[in-house]
Amino acid sequence: MRADFLLTGAGQLVTCDPALGEGPLGLVERGAVAAARGRVVFAGPEAALPDPRALAAAWAGGEVELWGHGIERALGMGLVQRAGVRTLCGAMAVWARRAVSIVRETDVECDGAEVRVGIAPTPAEARRIATGT
Repeated sequence: MRADFLLTGAGQLVTCDPALGEGPLGLVERGAVAAARGRVVFAGPEAALPDPRALAAAWAGGEVELWGHGIERALGMGLVQRAGVRTLCGAMAVWARRAVSIVRETDVECDGAEVRVGIAPTPAEARRIATGT
């Protein structure tokens, strides 16, 4: 399996597939999600990933922040791609457009090796998170 996006260490992951986890929402403890070219290629327990480090080979590091107010949530991701890699920005833009924008507004900003993603209830909030302004 190859991926250009990898999320690991999720305390709880809702897969929306009862066959993949507990209960009707398919809840998985210590979950992970991997995507390639904007399509989810894995969602399940982190321990079931073949080699998480190889899947994230384009990444040099990053951070994720989650904010909440009542039932509303917003997410910001700051990723850094490795020297010589030029695929992370495009992969994140495709992922945001195909996978996330169905349920939330997204914005992806790229500056050299840094890729910033904002996911929020409104386009203005998503852009503010991605641009840091």
